[in-house]
Amino acid sequence: MLKARGFKLIKGGKAIGENNYSFESAIATKTRLMGVVALKLLWRDRLTQEYLAQWFMLDAEEHGIYDYISVYTKNINETNKYTQQFMGSLGGDIVNLTEKEATYLINHYKKMNVIYNKEIPRENEFRFLIKHEVLLNEEELLNLQDKIYEEIESPIQLINFFMMRLVTKDREAMARYANEETVDYLLSLSLVEKAASLLKNKSTIIDRVDSKYVYSVEGLVDAQNNYFIVKLEVEVKRIVNNFRINNSIFIGKDAIGPEEVAERIKTQEHISLYKILTDVDKFKESVQQLKDNSLQYQFLQGLMFVEFRKNNDHVQKQDYHMGGDIKAIYFINNFKEFIVCYYDMKDFEDIYNNFLAYLDIRLEKQKEVALNGSIIYQYAEMQQLDFNSYLEEVLDNTNID
Repeated sequence: MLKARGFKLIKGGKAIGENNYSFESAIATKTRLMGVVALKLLWRDRLTQEYLAQWFMLDAEEHGIYDYISVYTKNINETNKYTQQFMGSLGGDIVNLTEKEATYLINHYKKMNVIYNKEIPRENEFRFLIKHEVLLNEEELLNLQDKIYEEIESPIQLINFFMMRLVTKDREAMARYANEETVDYLLSLSLVEKAASLLKNKSTIIDRVDSKYVYSVEGLVDAQNNYFIVKLEVEVKRIVNNFRINNSIFIGKDAIGPEEVAERIKTQEHISLYKILTDVDKFKESVQQLKDNSLQYQFLQGLMFVEFRKNNDHVQKQDYHMGGDIKAIYFINNFKEFIVCYYDMKDFEDIYNNFLAYLDIRLEKQKEVALNGSIIYQYAEMQQLDFNSYLEEVLDNTNID
């Protein structure tokens, strides 16, 4: 949940009159194919001249309007960092919307809340946006889709996105990139009962003729803790600079156990352990200032900062995995230890130059290791234990010196 420190939060249940505000702007994330779009609307009170900022999290995966928060402020620039916190983790470009486009999206996703029987968060505060239906003609709808859907740059990227949308039963998104017959065929397979998650996907090209590419596709799916591998043959056709799913053939579906899943999704985690040499509270403040765009999570062990990539280029990879959008994780525990985790050696230079270098004099390096698996998350959810002791146990168990 977005925390708006220093702002006057609108109290839950307070209705906002539609005649009190004039529209200023609307922005959204270009992340529709990731399943979630973040939206921000900015209004101005005609009487007080205060700004009203509203943020919506719109979830196409059997949910609808998933999260909402709003604040009043007299300084428009003060909302920027909270906008980044709300939108930045999605990794997409930010696009401008018209008032009509933004209102249409809110109404469109509200219908999903009704269909899937999901409560609309703090509905009373934006009832003025949803009490009248908003319709877009075909041209307006296509223009809106062009704004919020990612640009498709390669067959691999399209297949990865398409597989994500398939296992969430997202017909709307699938229909943008495939003909109706193909969409109907794939959804008729009933691969999942409810929206599922694509943990990994691997696409291997097996044929190419002119502008047609044929791939063998193998996706690892988490359907509410029931895991399976789905195998498809997918044909992608290039039309000028656009790619479309031209055809698909179902090859098979094999159930697998959680142990095998855990083995398949393991990624190498580079871990650096530091001792904090200064006051921990002041050190936390420094990290919060330097990483104010990261998501923060409080655990019994300490405070975690998750830094996401500024784009979703991991979807371009032949071997796609869900966690590829995380750039680094930083953890300050209760034992004056600072833990830095990253997943690609190419990222370390940037992490050091633009972050660690500003903290260097307050840190003493203790250890540096690379391990397979999500060590930092396992540690964060444990009872209190210093990380150095925990790391020694892990190293002993894996026979790594």
